[in-house]
Amino acid sequence: MYILYFFIPFILFFCVYIYCLISFSTVSRGIFHNYISLISLKTDWKNSFLEDLAEATRKYFRAPFISITKVKSSNTGRMIISSGDNSVGFLIDSVEKEEYYLQKKKSLLLPYIYKTEDVLIRKDHKNTNILKYFNLKYSFMIPVFFSHQTEEILISVYFKNRISYLFAYIKYVLIKKRLSYFYAGIFRNFVRAFESSAELLLEEIEDYVAISLNENAKIVAWNKGAEKLFGYRSVDIIGKNFVLLFNYGEEETFSKSLEILNIKNDVKYFATLKDKMNIPIKVELKVKKMLTVTGSLAGYSVFVKDITKEEIFKDNIQQHSFINYTILENSQDGILILNSDDKIIFYNQRVKIILDNSMNLFGIPGKKIFPRKFGEVFEETIDKLKESKLEFIDIDYCFESKYYNIRFFRVHKNSDDEYGGVIVFFIDESARMLTMLELEEKKEALENINKNLLEALNSARVMQENLIPKELPNKDGMYTEAVYELSDDLGGDFYYSENIFLEDKKYNIAFISDVSGHGISSSMMNVMVKDVYGTYIDNLKDGYKKEPLDFLQLLNKKILDLNATENKFITCVIALTDFTQKTVKICSAGHTLPYFIKGDKIELLNFKRAVPLGVIDLIQCDTYEVSYKDGDKMILYTDGFLDLFEVDDQKPSDSALYYLQNNIDKNIVELKELIIEKHISYKKDQISSIDDLTILLIEFNK
Repeated sequence: MYILYFFIPFILFFCVYIYCLISFSTVSRGIFHNYISLISLKTDWKNSFLEDLAEATRKYFRAPFISITKVKSSNTGRMIISSGDNSVGFLIDSVEKEEYYLQKKKSLLLPYIYKTEDVLIRKDHKNTNILKYFNLKYSFMIPVFFSHQTEEILISVYFKNRISYLFAYIKYVLIKKRLSYFYAGIFRNFVRAFESSAELLLEEIEDYVAISLNENAKIVAWNKGAEKLFGYRSVDIIGKNFVLLFNYGEEETFSKSLEILNIKNDVKYFATLKDKMNIPIKVELKVKKMLTVTGSLAGYSVFVKDITKEEIFKDNIQQHSFINYTILENSQDGILILNSDDKIIFYNQRVKIILDNSMNLFGIPGKKIFPRKFGEVFEETIDKLKESKLEFIDIDYCFESKYYNIRFFRVHKNSDDEYGGVIVFFIDESARMLTMLELEEKKEALENINKNLLEALNSARVMQENLIPKELPNKDGMYTEAVYELSDDLGGDFYYSENIFLEDKKYNIAFISDVSGHGISSSMMNVMVKDVYGTYIDNLKDGYKKEPLDFLQLLNKKILDLNATENKFITCVIALTDFTQKTVKICSAGHTLPYFIKGDKIELLNFKRAVPLGVIDLIQCDTYEVSYKDGDKMILYTDGFLDLFEVDDQKPSDSALYYLQNNIDKNIVELKELIIEKHISYKKDQISSIDDLTILLIEFNK
């Protein structure tokens, strides 16, 4: 019986150990199979060998997150790659840049075991916008050894719960030595192969397209040169067999070249490939054999040089010569070619027309065919081209009221850049020059118009500044502060507040209006608003009913009678305060509703508003009446105030209400300063245009 008790755990342990070995062998084969993908000119980071390595390790341990850290010193390191499932995907970018503090352990081949309480996973809760956060509570580190007592790479594995952590830890303990030395071999081979590949690429990349193949001739790396030549993107071609690029009938040539590589390290030959559109490309191919550090075949490097243009030129040089001569002779630009002795060897008919010279010009020094003054300029320009070894110089000159841009191109005699002559183009720029003169005249006229507009704008700005009250009611019943910030030089916002006496009783009238749009036309509408307000005050003094709605009706009628709004409209809110009764009557025509603060409570007044003014003949809205006590506050404002809260997750009006509630203990001077600071911060973050900001802050007192 005791033997049975001992034997059963032993069998279970042995089965688990065999399972760990089999699963790890499967992972390791997959890693080595993709090893060649890193020996390349360029690999996509998401599909790179290191990414595959991290993901394979994460799946082997069934961990939600894994990181591979390179140790810089005895206690610091930096993450070089990470991998995680969907719930922790955001950590891949953010944690990668963080510095790690690594505790040193003297014992070899043992993991660093510690709990990680500060690494959070963010996960969207289903069917809601709520983000849930929870900790990766358990983790351990696997040291990768390059020498007997030196740790250079640490693999950190993170878990959400203890069961997953314990299961992974048991797997690690069972094959810890095999695991650590397996990773050491991978990283050692990676570094060596990558450095060897880099040296090879530095020698070849300047003149050749570079492609990497695995041992089965499938494409694993595809550089920018290959993408440009063949038209395939790396995501379209990687994984396909290289023979896909060969022209029909030439696939066998590549197979034979691979056979030659069994006895040679590289082979070079000419072939015809085809691009994505099946257009043939004549190329020179150079194929190199790539080996692993153990000497086995890792794949092939293929370097491609496009020789299509060279072949076409060789096959058609005589035809091209004829075509070139025809083009030069019939060009609309004057063309003159000089040899290395500065004598004319070619000129077209256009040159003779420009010079008004019918003589034969062949063999004559170039400067001799021009008037003396330009002949000197012509000679100086060619000398400058010779001395400076510039490829191109151009000058402007006028012949008989005709403007020309004259361009000198250096001709090379041989590959040593020896001067072989010059090609001169005479490009008629008369039309362009005349157009430039006309543009200069128009520019001057526009500058005068702009100057006049700026003067008009400045006058309108001064007028608008004079419309708003110079002083606000700040005693005997209320204290008032105003914020008036225009987004442009001229805006459509306007406010007014003043105390008046009617029948020996004291009242206050305060209103804010907002004309749609900006600019001079919107600003001038405020002149009309101020004029209607004056009429409204006169009516009150003549005994009219003290109703704020009358002001809105007067303003609406004025706008419609003038018919000058040009599709503009006005929103307006007006408050009539009776200091004797301590009541406020409020009406709104399409305008934002006021906030009212009573003691330590704030509310957004809610009553029926009329449509904006200037839209329909008859306006109808509620006259809302509210009583107040000393110390209560009222806030009238335009849309620009709500814009300050658009970045919040809730409605701007609710967010503004919450903001005012948090600052309910502030007096209106302090509240004004807070709002101005928030507006300044808002303007810094805005890319698009912003609205005008106008606020009246009223605090009632004795």
